[in-house]
Amino acid sequence: MTIEHENAAALLSALSGLLRAGRATAHRHANEMGAAGTSLGVLKALQAGDARPSDLAGSLHVGPSGVSRAIVPLEREGLIERRPDPRDARACRLSLTDLGRERLAAIQDAYVERVRARLADWTDDQAVTATGIIAALERSLGDGDQFASAADLTRSLIPTSPDPISTGPDAVAEPDPAYATAASTDQN
Repeated sequence: MTIEHENAAALLSALSGLLRAGRATAHRHANEMGAAGTSLGVLKALQAGDARPSDLAGSLHVGPSGVSRAIVPLEREGLIERRPDPRDARACRLSLTDLGRERLAAIQDAYVERVRARLADWTDDQAVTATGIIAALERSLGDGDQFASAADLTRSLIPTSPDPISTGPDAVAEPDPAYATAASTDQN
């Protein structure tokens, strides 16, 4: 059972729009609410218990450097703490502090209230249906073994990169070497 090309394209377009709207909302409210993006993801992941930064990167589908950048301000603000990993002296484990739990609860409550306000004309049944569909999409699309990384997917969909010297509106796009290599490999 495979969906038609047009329906897959429409779904991809709708998902892209939803992701853009989510990022825009997160950026707009990040200063006001204290955490968004990877930082909020780290806090939410640590709700379940302590974890190594590399494990967080995997569960959040971001690179290790993204987690490293996110944990520095969280640690500085006293929201998370770093402890040595008892199984590996070279590694550390991160955990939420009491302040981190309080702040996360406040952030989550604020986000929930914003969603409720934005979806004031929705019924509970519509919200439950949307939740189920989004969760199913996450399960289907989130399998890293079946799908390329976001960067690889982007390169395959947009096989050019801007010329680093000329990035204005009249810039000429040069072929992306990663795409060219993949394309030449596919032809062999």
